[in-house]
Amino acid sequence: MEVLRDHFEECFRHFGMRFNSMVSLGKHGRMKAMKPIMDFCDVTQQTAINWLNDESLPRGETFIKMTCFLDLNDYKVIEFERIPKVTRHFAELIGFGVLSSKQATELVQYKSASNLYNAIWGQEGLGKNKENAMWAIWKEKKDELESKKKEALGKYRLEFLSGSAQPRQTEISIPVLPVVKSLSSGYSATMFLMQGLLVLLDDGVLNTLSEQEITTLKQSGANTILRLSAHLSTISSKLLTVEG
Repeated sequence: MEVLRDHFEECFRHFGMRFNSMVSLGKHGRMKAMKPIMDFCDVTQQTAINWLNDESLPRGETFIKMTCFLDLNDYKVIEFERIPKVTRHFAELIGFGVLSSKQATELVQYKSASNLYNAIWGQEGLGKNKENAMWAIWKEKKDELESKKKEALGKYRLEFLSGSAQPRQTEISIPVLPVVKSLSSGYSATMFLMQGLLVLLDDGVLNTLSEQEITTLKQSGANTILRLSAHLSTISSKLLTVEG
């Protein structure tokens, strides 16, 4: 089942919020739940933590690996869907660990890995010779790639995010609103935060609180909730009075 079809950053952040709503910071088993991300993308625990906390984005080889990881977990990354078949196949060789970026760069005879990445994502032209080389390498290694993909389905799909815990796509796929120049510079950031909050609330993050947690929330969070409610009520009233 397709979870979300959007650009990489939106899919990546949606995945992070979804993960955090199911395995929150400090929750027992969080490190174990993160291990498939770390192993598939070949990154340290701290890098995975930074990603999930939206403190950094994958770059270079890890961008390719995370794109393949998202695809494996039912996200459709627009950048990945739109590139030509030959570059997608070649990117999957890197993403699923058949080739390292260094090996791929040398095999296609690029000066640097950054040139290879730019060619894969369409940021610089792909000459016929290099296109033929990518296709030939993929054909040679496609059986190994298919084997890696089957293995990945068993090892790296995060099944705890599926089923009843999966966000309802029709309810949480909220379009990112364009920045309007006449509004304050904080408008876009505020809308992004509210969309993220809505994802978590729709996903039921506060629906299963124990009595003790409710008591704690009342003591420490009641003022925040009431103030937020007041602000949203005010803007809701203004929206209802606007014609058109």
